[in-house]
Amino acid sequence: MGAHVASGEARKRRRGRGGCVCVNSETDPREAIARVQTWGPDLLLLDLHMPQRDGFGVLEAIRPQLEGDSHLPVLMLTADSSHETKRQALAGGVKDFLTKPFDAIEAVLRIENLLENRSLYTTVRKQNELLEQRVAGRKLEP
Repeated sequence: MGAHVASGEARKRRRGRGGCVCVNSETDPREAIARVQTWGPDLLLLDLHMPQRDGFGVLEAIRPQLEGDSHLPVLMLTADSSHETKRQALAGGVKDFLTKPFDAIEAVLRIENLLENRSLYTTVRKQNELLEQRVAGRKLEP
Protein backbone atom coordinates (compact mmCIF):
# COMPACT_ATOMS: atom_id res chain seq x y z
CA MET A 1 0.00 0.00 0.00
CA GLY A 2 1.23 3.46 -0.73
CA ALA A 3 -0.30 6.81 -1.43
CA HIS A 4 -3.50 7.19 -3.40
CA VAL A 5 -4.62 10.48 -4.86
CA ALA A 6 -8.17 11.10 -5.96
CA SER A 7 -9.16 14.01 -8.13
CA GLY A 8 -12.18 15.28 -9.99
CA GLU A 9 -15.23 17.17 -8.91
CA ALA A 10 -16.58 15.55 -5.78
CA ARG A 11 -20.07 16.79 -6.67
CA LYS A 12 -20.10 14.46 -9.69
CA ARG A 13 -19.90 11.42 -7.43
CA ARG A 14 -23.05 9.48 -6.69
CA ARG A 15 -23.44 9.19 -2.95
CA GLY A 16 -23.47 5.62 -1.70
CA ARG A 17 -21.63 4.16 -4.70
CA GLY A 18 -18.15 4.85 -3.34
CA GLY A 19 -16.78 5.90 -6.74
CA CYS A 20 -14.45 8.73 -7.66
CA VAL A 21 -13.97 10.44 -10.98
CA CYS A 22 -10.27 9.58 -11.21
CA VAL A 23 -7.90 7.69 -8.90
CA ASN A 24 -4.14 7.32 -9.14
CA SER A 25 -2.07 5.03 -6.96
CA GLU A 26 1.63 5.20 -6.24
CA THR A 27 3.61 2.63 -4.27
CA ASP A 28 6.75 4.79 -4.29
CA PRO A 29 6.34 7.77 -1.92
CA ARG A 30 8.68 9.88 -4.06
CA GLU A 31 6.35 9.44 -7.03
CA ALA A 32 3.33 10.18 -4.82
CA ILE A 33 4.90 13.45 -3.70
CA ALA A 34 5.53 14.49 -7.29
CA ARG A 35 1.99 13.53 -8.28
CA VAL A 36 0.44 15.53 -5.45
CA GLN A 37 2.56 18.56 -6.29
CA THR A 38 1.66 18.51 -9.99
CA TRP A 39 -1.79 16.95 -10.22
CA GLY A 40 -3.80 18.86 -7.61
CA PRO A 41 -5.82 16.00 -6.10
CA ASP A 42 -9.00 16.40 -4.06
CA LEU A 43 -7.97 13.73 -1.54
CA LEU A 44 -4.87 11.84 -0.48
CA LEU A 45 -5.00 8.37 1.10
CA LEU A 46 -1.64 7.91 2.75
CA ASP A 47 -0.12 4.81 4.30
CA LEU A 48 2.14 5.52 7.26
CA HIS A 49 4.69 2.76 6.60
CA MET A 50 6.17 2.83 3.09
CA PRO A 51 9.63 2.14 1.70
CA GLN A 52 12.13 5.00 1.23
CA ARG A 53 9.96 7.54 3.07
CA ASP A 54 7.20 7.11 5.64
CA GLY A 55 3.88 8.94 5.68
CA PHE A 56 5.24 11.65 7.97
CA GLY A 57 8.00 12.37 5.44
CA VAL A 58 5.40 12.60 2.67
CA LEU A 59 3.33 15.01 4.78
CA GLU A 60 6.36 17.23 5.28
CA ALA A 61 7.15 17.21 1.55
CA ILE A 62 3.60 18.21 0.57
CA ARG A 63 3.19 20.80 3.35
CA PRO A 64 2.51 23.65 0.82
CA GLN A 65 -0.45 21.68 -0.58
CA LEU A 66 -1.87 21.22 2.93
CA GLU A 67 -1.67 24.87 3.95
CA GLY A 68 -3.44 27.95 2.70
CA ASP A 69 -6.37 27.80 0.32
CA SER A 70 -5.73 24.35 -1.13
CA HIS A 71 -7.42 22.47 1.73
CA LEU A 72 -6.15 19.05 0.60
CA PRO A 73 -7.65 16.43 2.93
CA VAL A 74 -5.39 13.53 3.90
CA LEU A 75 -6.70 10.22 5.24
CA MET A 76 -3.90 8.22 6.87
CA LEU A 77 -4.08 4.43 6.85
CA THR A 78 -1.91 2.42 9.24
CA ALA A 79 -1.74 -0.60 11.51
CA ASP A 80 -0.11 1.59 14.17
CA SER A 81 -2.90 2.54 16.54
CA SER A 82 -0.78 4.28 19.18
CA HIS A 83 -2.02 7.60 20.49
CA GLU A 84 1.35 9.20 19.72
CA THR A 85 1.13 8.21 16.04
CA LYS A 86 -2.42 9.54 15.76
CA ARG A 87 -1.44 12.81 17.45
CA GLN A 88 1.60 13.25 15.23
CA ALA A 89 -0.45 12.54 12.09
CA LEU A 90 -3.25 14.93 13.04
CA ALA A 91 -0.75 17.64 14.05
CA GLY A 92 1.00 17.13 10.71
CA GLY A 93 -2.09 17.93 8.66
CA VAL A 94 -3.96 14.63 8.45
CA LYS A 95 -7.73 15.19 8.52
CA ASP A 96 -8.77 11.62 9.33
CA PHE A 97 -7.18 8.38 10.44
CA LEU A 98 -8.07 4.72 9.80
CA THR A 99 -6.42 1.83 11.61
CA LYS A 100 -5.85 -1.42 9.70
CA PRO A 101 -7.58 -3.68 9.30
CA PHE A 102 -10.40 -1.29 8.58
CA ASP A 103 -13.98 -1.80 7.51
CA ALA A 104 -14.42 -1.02 3.79
CA ILE A 105 -17.79 0.66 4.30
CA GLU A 106 -16.36 2.89 7.02
CA ALA A 107 -13.46 3.81 4.72
CA VAL A 108 -15.84 4.75 1.88
CA LEU A 109 -17.99 6.84 4.23
CA ARG A 110 -14.95 8.68 5.58
CA ILE A 111 -13.69 9.29 2.03
CA GLU A 112 -17.09 10.62 0.97
CA ASN A 113 -17.19 12.93 3.99
CA LEU A 114 -13.71 14.30 3.24
CA LEU A 115 -14.58 14.84 -0.43
CA GLU A 116 -17.84 16.56 0.48
CA ASN A 117 -15.99 18.82 2.91
CA ARG A 118 -13.44 19.69 0.21
CA SER A 119 -16.21 20.40 -2.29
CA LEU A 120 -17.96 22.74 0.16
CA TYR A 121 -14.68 24.48 0.97
CA THR A 122 -13.93 24.94 -2.73
CA THR A 123 -17.41 26.34 -3.39
CA VAL A 124 -17.09 28.87 -0.57
CA ARG A 125 -13.60 29.86 -1.73
CA LYS A 126 -14.89 30.50 -5.28
CA GLN A 127 -17.84 32.52 -3.96
CA ASN A 128 -15.47 34.61 -1.85
CA GLU A 129 -13.30 35.30 -4.89
CA LEU A 130 -16.37 36.47 -6.85
CA LEU A 131 -17.44 38.72 -4.00
CA GLU A 132 -13.94 40.21 -3.77
CA GLN A 133 -14.03 40.93 -7.53
CA ARG A 134 -17.43 42.64 -7.19
CA VAL A 135 -16.25 44.76 -4.28
CA ALA A 136 -13.06 45.71 -6.15
CA GLY A 137 -15.18 46.65 -9.20
CA ARG A 138 -17.43 48.88 -7.11
CA LYS A 139 -14.45 50.68 -5.63
CA LEU A 140 -13.32 51.60 -9.15
CA GLU A 141 -16.72 53.03 -10.14
CA PRO A 142 -17.05 56.87 -9.91
